[in-house]
Amino acid sequence: KPLINSLLISRQISDVIDATNKNIKKKDIRTLDDVQDRGDDVVGFGNDMKSKNKQLRTYLFNELYSYPTIYRMNKKGQNIIKKLYEVFYDDISLLPIRYKNKIINGEQKERVCCDYIAGMTDVYAQKEYNLIS
Repeated sequence: KPLINSLLISRQISDVIDATNKNIKKKDIRTLDDVQDRGDDVVGFGNDMKSKNKQLRTYLFNELYSYPTIYRMNKKGQNIIKKLYEVFYDDISLLPIRYKNKIINGEQKERVCCDYIAGMTDVYAQKEYNLIS
């Protein structure tokens, strides 16, 4: 039996693909320039799934994410990410060499720090946080 979250994700992915294909045909998009020339969204949920997704997000926020234990865990994660960003931004020597070199070679320090943190698993972020705390 598939898990309920697998079914939800599969349906959402299928909907995005279907809605996007319809938008491409409807807007007569043939090139990347066509996509960039359109001021509106090309990729996204269809109207029905957009509404269902909004209902799901509202339900999860009200019934799950605001539950005190979950909220505390979420807040702890936010604080870890914030601290990691501050430390790496203030001292790029703490970044892995390939990320440090990106900054040295002219990439925006903010973007490089964000990209490095975004690539971390929860466990790795916690480990890094413990090392710098």
